[in-house]
Amino acid sequence: MKFYLNSLLSLSMIFFSTHALGAGFIKVDKDDNQNTPEVGIWYNSKDPVEKNRLGPFDVKYAFNGEPVKQKMPIILLSHGIGGRYRNHHLTAEALANAGYMVVGVRNYSDIEFLHVKKDRALGIEKRTQQLKDALNIVKALPKLNAVADFDNIGAFGFSLGGGTVLIAAGLQPSLKNTDAHCKLHAEKDPIFCSYTLNWYQWQYWALRFSKEDWRAEPNIKKPLKLKAIAVIAPTGQIFSEAGLQQFNKDVLEKPEGPKVAIFRLGLDDQVVFPHHAEYLSQRLKNIHTYQVFEAAYHLSFIAPFPKWLYEEEPEGLPVYPANFDHMKFLNAINQEILKFFKTTMPTP
Repeated sequence: MKFYLNSLLSLSMIFFSTHALGAGFIKVDKDDNQNTPEVGIWYNSKDPVEKNRLGPFDVKYAFNGEPVKQKMPIILLSHGIGGRYRNHHLTAEALANAGYMVVGVRNYSDIEFLHVKKDRALGIEKRTQQLKDALNIVKALPKLNAVADFDNIGAFGFSLGGGTVLIAAGLQPSLKNTDAHCKLHAEKDPIFCSYTLNWYQWQYWALRFSKEDWRAEPNIKKPLKLKAIAVIAPTGQIFSEAGLQQFNKDVLEKPEGPKVAIFRLGLDDQVVFPHHAEYLSQRLKNIHTYQVFEAAYHLSFIAPFPKWLYEEEPEGLPVYPANFDHMKFLNAINQEILKFFKTTMPTP
């Protein structure tokens, strides 16, 4: 008990001792001419914070503030399908206050993954490439480039974003495995499988695009060298047994291979147990953390939306039981994510 209390006190000091510096934030807009994505960057700033709005969320950041003069390990952020990096602003701010630079990407390519245009393979390729593009965007910003530690990069991702960061590290996806899974388990895993068209629909879409546009599997090249990867409610069934074994051999079992943390949400109805987080936890090597939050829902990893949004535009917003303490859960999982990164890629 004494050890537990001392650990909890130390972790609390990490959170609160750096908070006075405040989180800086810079948004870089999408550039269609340069084919670069929208990026949001949180970092430790020495400037005072001010109230502002990040999408629907009320935040207090040092917008475009000067960073503190110390090297900051980089943590890439990949959101879920159809989401936004801003949905995870509380997690990003906690990491930034602890000395990390969090680089979130808005993945416009989700439209391809949802089969409205082109194909799933292209959508996954773009998601992965946009994480690499985000690092180049940081390099192009002088004041952030000066303090960013490009030799010390990690990543966290939620839902399809969890799959995305694993792919970025070198795990080859298998959409053939996705289709096979959904043929067997569509009734038990209905929401995940709703993103997978049946064979007849695939034939319809295949006829609408050229062979260059239509490919069964993504082609991922030049993986990122990541030191730590945290996945929250990941989409495990976009990976095959063979792909996971190869990833272990080529990446995770190497001396410099990244540590992995997997967080499963016990009441998840979108990536259903035991087909995703559990599936990965039983097959990936070098797992540092596998933790289950039994009373949490899939969308509860997203920051709470404000009351006014529920009153004005409630359609599609998550609704939880009255006894679910959303902020208590987010504070708990954010502390575990921070503890994982502090252990595996500590700040100066």
